[in-house]
This record gives sequence, C-alpha cells and structure tokens, in this order.
Amino acid sequence: MRELYDKETNFRTYGSNDEFGAFPRECDIVREPPDPAETHESAEERIAKSEYNDDAVFVTEEPTEEQKTKKRHDILKQYVLKPALSLTLVLSLAHAALGIDFLGDDYLSSAFTTMNSEWIEEHPEEWGKEPHGYWEEPWNEPWEEPWEESPDDPWNDPDESAFPELDHPDPDWLGLYSWSEEGPELYLRIYMTSDENETAKYFVKGAAWDYYDPDGELVDELDGAYYDSSTNTLTLRDFSCYLIDANLMGNGFTVRLEGESDVDYITVWGAGYGGSVTFEGDGVLRCGGLTLNVEYGAGCIMVKNGVTLDLHAQSSSGALSVYDTLLDTPLYLESGVSLEGANMERISEIPLEDEDGETYYAYTYVAKDSSGNYALDVTVTSD
Repeated sequence: MRELYDKETNFRTYGSNDEFGAFPRECDIVREPPDPAETHESAEERIAKSEYNDDAVFVTEEPTEEQKTKKRHDILKQYVLKPALSLTLVLSLAHAALGIDFLGDDYLSSAFTTMNSEWIEEHPEEWGKEPHGYWEEPWNEPWEEPWEESPDDPWNDPDESAFPELDHPDPDWLGLYSWSEEGPELYLRIYMTSDENETAKYFVKGAAWDYYDPDGELVDELDGAYYDSSTNTLTLRDFSCYLIDANLMGNGFTVRLEGESDVDYITVWGAGYGGSVTFEGDGVLRCGGLTLNVEYGAGCIMVKNGVTLDLHAQSSSGALSVYDTLLDTPLYLESGVSLEGANMERISEIPLEDEDGETYYAYTYVAKDSSGNYALDVTVTSD
C-alpha cells in the first residue's frame, strides 16, 4: 500500500509518475481519487487498468462511443490486419525466393494478365460442350513488321502512292510563323509581266505586306484567275502571267486547272509552316519552272488525276525542284498519273536537331534526266 500511495501522490502533486514516465488523463488531474479510509471499496476495485500505467489508480467513468470505436479499431488492427499482412508478405517472399506456390496458382501473374487481357467467349454448341471462354493476351499476338516504303521511286508507281495527311492545311492567317513584328506575312500574288517596276496583284495580303509592299494592289479576281479562301484554292482558266508567288498558304493550298494556262514561274514558300501545293482539275498548265521552298517544314507537290503539267525549264536550274522539306517523298501522284522525262533525286540533306537532341533531316530534291543532269523538260500526265 505504501508503494501504491506514493504513485497516487505523485499523480496528484506533479501530474506524472516519475517511475513510469506516464502523463495522467484530464480526469486524473481534475478529479481527486477517493481516500481509501473513507470508502468501503477494496483496493482491487479501485485499481483501474490503463493504457498509460497498468498499476495506477484512476477514477473509472463510462467510456464514450468514440473511445469504444477506437478500441475496436485497435483490436482489429492488432489481432486481424497485422497478422494477415504479415502472412501475405511471408507467402509472397517464399514464392519469390523458393518458387513455392502456396495458393496452387501463380496468383500475381494471373492478376496482371487479367488486367491486361481481353475475355474471349466461345459457344461451341456444335461440339456438344458447354460455352466457355479464355483470356486473350495481346502481347502473345504475332509480331508484324511495320510497313516501309519501297526504295523504288514512289512517284513512278502511282498505284502505291497516296497523298500524305499534313498539318497546317490552311493559310497562316494569324501570323503564327511570321518572322517580323509587322503582322501576318502570308500572301498570294501575281506578277503579270517580268517588268521590275510592275505592281503585284494580291489575292491574299497579310498585314506585314502593307508595310513591305504598300503599293501592292489587293484584288478579288483577275481575267482567268480567282482565289476562293473558303477552300484555299486558286483557279486558273486559260490564264497567262509571269509569276505566281505564294507564301505561308498552308499545306492545303490548291491550284485548279481549267482549260490551258501559261505561267513562266510558280514559286511556293513554306517558312516552316506549310509549303505544299496540290494540282487538280482537267486542264493543262505550261510552266517554265515549279519550285517549292519548304524551308524546314513538311511540304510536297501532289497531283490529282486529270491534270497535265508541261514543265519546260528556261534555265539550267531545272524544271522541277523541292527545297528543304522534312518529307522523304517530294512528289505524290494520284493513281493514273505518271511522271515522264525525269526522276526526282535527292541532292542534299541538312541535319537538324529537335528539342530532345534527336537528329532529323531536311532534304532537297530536283528532277534529273536519264543522263543525271537537271531535267529541262518534265511532263506529268494523266490517263
């Protein structure tokens, strides 16, 4: 009793038990324990068990529902969850280290397979069996080599060629690829003659060209030529001029041919945005030189069935060329269209580096004749 009294006195006086280092609950500090001499309870009845000190004397009260719930949770964790977790860990380690499968199946692999497989159900009633199914594992499907383009010239094999799906089909109306602060720099303009003093006729004139070429005239149409902005199509109908010059008109820029037209030069600039041109219709175009300056973007020439292009170079630079494109093929011909008098040959490649440090290339192609010279006469014909 002396030992019990000393512990009880420490609680009342100092709020702690020096021997056990426990800290009393609020009820122990606020309420004084009853004097043993003034109660008829036995010492055993007055000794309450506690999570702080099993031998300390406390005034017992009815626990709250929150305390009861916490106690049940503690019991569940101590006697159910922790042993179950430990057993699972031991079985997994034994399975990994010794290859012993206590569950009679490779449950880890089965779980992974189920999550990444597709259930295939069969109904073999004709076999006289019950319908059943199986898991189809996609990684067990036979490997198929990716299709690669034939090393032969695809522009001379129209049955195998198809027009590519390219980004930026529309003109750069917003000036996303402008190189100055003057505004959008796209244009589609016509020079009727080779006179250096001639004023250009603009079907499309970006705001920057109001600064660079303030005298350039914006027109809706010319005699035999007009531009439809809704389809990004320039239509030529028995039209003649010196130069058709396009800049940042997008990879969907199209020239529709009706009748017979004569143009000395056609030049398309891409500025990294889109420098492609598509020829369609049932007309004929006679041109002294067709040049694409893609400028490190995806750009090419596409020709649909029905079109005839007679390209007769007026200089040694050749009749047909595509500069600095990221595409492996510079010329695409629809089925029924063929290239005569030349083959497109790659004459240079410029290594470039992307943001991840990966190397890619910009290629330049020109039409060459059978002697390996720049072709001066190139024809694209349709069936």
